[in-house]
Amino acid sequence: MSTWTPNQLQTITCGTWLVRPGNDDVGVQDISIDSRHVGPGDGFFAITGERFDGHDYLRQAIEQGASVLIVDRRQPAKALDEPLVPVLLVDDTVRALQDLARAYRTILRAKGIKVIAVTGSNGKTTTRRLIHQALSSQARGYQSPKSFNNHLGVPLTLLNTSLSDRFVVAEVGSNHPGEIAQLADLIRPDAAVITNIGTAHIGHFGSRQAIAKEKSALLQYLTRDGLAVIPGDEPLLENISVPDECQIVRVGRTANCDYVLQESQTTKDGVSFDVQYSLEQDVFGNWQVHHLTLAIPMVGEHNAVNAMMALPIANWDCIDISTADFAQTMTKVAGADMRLEVQQLGDITLINDAYNANPDSMKAALSTLAHFGDPQRRRIAILGDMLELAELGEAMHDELGRWLAAQYAQHIDHVIVIGELAAHIARGIEHVNPKMQYTT
Repeated sequence: MSTWTPNQLQTITCGTWLVRPGNDDVGVQDISIDSRHVGPGDGFFAITGERFDGHDYLRQAIEQGASVLIVDRRQPAKALDEPLVPVLLVDDTVRALQDLARAYRTILRAKGIKVIAVTGSNGKTTTRRLIHQALSSQARGYQSPKSFNNHLGVPLTLLNTSLSDRFVVAEVGSNHPGEIAQLADLIRPDAAVITNIGTAHIGHFGSRQAIAKEKSALLQYLTRDGLAVIPGDEPLLENISVPDECQIVRVGRTANCDYVLQESQTTKDGVSFDVQYSLEQDVFGNWQVHHLTLAIPMVGEHNAVNAMMALPIANWDCIDISTADFAQTMTKVAGADMRLEVQQLGDITLINDAYNANPDSMKAALSTLAHFGDPQRRRIAILGDMLELAELGEAMHDELGRWLAAQYAQHIDHVIVIGELAAHIARGIEHVNPKMQYTT
């Protein structure tokens, strides 16, 4: 976690004291934007959001032990009863929070703490957790809590990294053009991972090409000697560039990738798979080929690819985790809640993938269901609306239904669709295979 003196807070945020601190010796131990989670000695940033205004919770923050309040409106602070903690007025608390995180990034760099950023249309949280799990086998590190991947979550991730950590894995998201570049400029990653280019939030971008441009912006902010890990099977990233002295590693299923998924098998307990990769050349210039068999307690072949994204980070010169340690660590990783979470309800096996949905993640989940467990058991898919697709919504739901009927009519016994947009999934099924059973 970060520690700041009142004078440092004022200097970095260009703020003005409404209530001055008694002295500059008292350190602000941590940073919070949620009054419920403020601890003794923390600095509380009052953020105005769509549903809540942090300025309404200044008293609660004080009662929780906040040592300083950072606000961008005078009146709520003036309305507080005595006694007061120091109150710092800034132009914009969001920008002040980001400025503080940017300053802390400089401190992390000076301490040699590696910052690893993960973005992509799908799989960010899972891949971030896999990387953190792998690196934690060798050193203490931190990662984004939950899905803290936006203009507030990313700076909080940096600010909550301890100076005793050796690395931090930050999830970086975007649902509007330009957001990745702003966050990347703040965290300046030493390593950057793009999990995939899909159709999530396509309603705000218009095309996969625009999404690829947005995600790849992360790579342009790599530090010197940085590492970029990207999906090697994605044509939209074929000609991607990185800053001088940075390295690109491609991960995927095709032979042109540096790390190649060769075989995989999904069971009710997870997925096992083989990886082929080359790290160095012999004295004759021939690449030394390595083979590694891995197993993770997470279902779905796409999670095998997510785990492969962690392997180049583990093999990175400044990390260098042994393959044996990496393989052992992968067997212990835990999946995120509501991301293909397998639950047993009596005789019924439920695969809960309800955290979020877009056409690519829905296809991955349906593919996992189609090949899951005993083939003699009935498989039922319950599908809802996929949002943030704008005018493409109806067509993308229809296309999903057509794809499902063409690919898995023999593997999925019944489809239940719920929602106005999801009704178009049923129409797509009906168009391709009227005999496939579904309920609307």
